[in-house]
Formats: sequence, C-alpha cells, structure tokens
Amino acid sequence: MGSFNSGTGGFNVGSFNAGGGGNVGNFNSSFGNNVGNFNSGDGFNLGSFNSGGGQGSNTGSFNSGAHNTGWANSGNTNTGVFNSGTLNTAIGATELLDLDNSGFGNVGVGNSGFFNIGDFNSGVGNNTSEGDLNVGLFNSGVGKNSTGIGNTGGNNVGFFNSGALSRGFFNPGMSDVGILNMGASSTGVLNLGFITSGALNVATQRSGFLHGLVPGW
Repeated sequence: MGSFNSGTGGFNVGSFNAGGGGNVGNFNSSFGNNVGNFNSGDGFNLGSFNSGGGQGSNTGSFNSGAHNTGWANSGNTNTGVFNSGTLNTAIGATELLDLDNSGFGNVGVGNSGFFNIGDFNSGVGNNTSEGDLNVGLFNSGVGKNSTGIGNTGGNNVGFFNSGALSRGFFNPGMSDVGILNMGASSTGVLNLGFITSGALNVATQRSGFLHGLVPGW
C-alpha cells in the first residue's frame, strides 16, 4: 500500500520501502517489519533512522546496532541516550568490557554516578586518571578504594588526602590520621615527622607538641 515499494515481500504501508515486507512508513530498507522512516538493517526497528544488524530490534531513533532503546545509541542492548558500547543504561556512557554503567558520562566498567573514569566507581567525577573502586567526589589518581572528596592516591578516607591509607583532611603522607600530616603513620595535626602523635611534631616517634621545633625538645 503506497508508492514505489519494492522487495521480496508485500504488506508495505508507505512509500519507497525496499527489501522485505511488513514495513510501515517511508524509505525503509531492510528485511522488513520496520515501523517508522529511514530504517535500515535486518528489521524489527521501531522509530526512525535506525541501522544495525542482528535482527535490529531498535526502539527509538538514530540507533546504530541491535536491541537499543533510546536515541543515538551506538552498540548493542543500550538504554538511554548517546551510549556507545554494550549493556549501558545511561546518558553518554562509553562502556569497554560488556559490564554496566549507569548514570551520565561514565567511561569504564560498572560505574554509577556522573563523569567517572575507571571501574566500579560511585559518585561524581571520580578518577580523572585510572583508579578503581572509589566512592565520593573528584577522587583521582591511580589509587583504589578511596572514600571522600578530592583524594589522590589509594585507600584514603576523608577529604583531599594525597597519600595512601590516610584518614582525615589534607594529609599528603601515608597512613596518617588527622589533618595536614606530611610524614607517615602520624596522628594529629601538622606533624612533619614519622610515627608521631599530637601537633606540629617534626621529630620522629614523638607524642605531644612541637617536638623537633624547639631545641632540646
């Protein structure tokens, strides 16, 4: 039914359908059973401008691949908008290893949230490099298992820790607990030494205040 339909089957409704039968719309080119306009592939597309193989089965428009639901998806079995890859449920996700990203602008595997790069991150802006398993906001670096905001390194809990295994705020050392500790294994505030407890300790293995800053102390 329509004009200029051609192919191996009938039951085309519309115009300029070529391929098989069962097309509803215009300018469909495939093995048939397309509903919409300008669909190409193996058929069973619902929408417009869908292309792909594997029995098509795209729902939406501008999908390239198979079994996509949404708009402008490239790949297979994506749900959402502008997904590239496989098994993404999101907007603008680029998936690498056939595991799920959910959220917006995630790149990697199993990310949940927004603008995460890496694997299994949850939050916003984690891993501007290549870390994994971070939870929070803007955790970056090659570290893993950071929880908090702005941590660089691995296994940090807190805010803006740049070392590893630190708990607290602005610790650039390792295994520190507190605030602005620059050494290692320190607990307190502004300790520059190692294995210190207290505040403003520069020496090593000290407990209290100002060790190493005052002569003889």
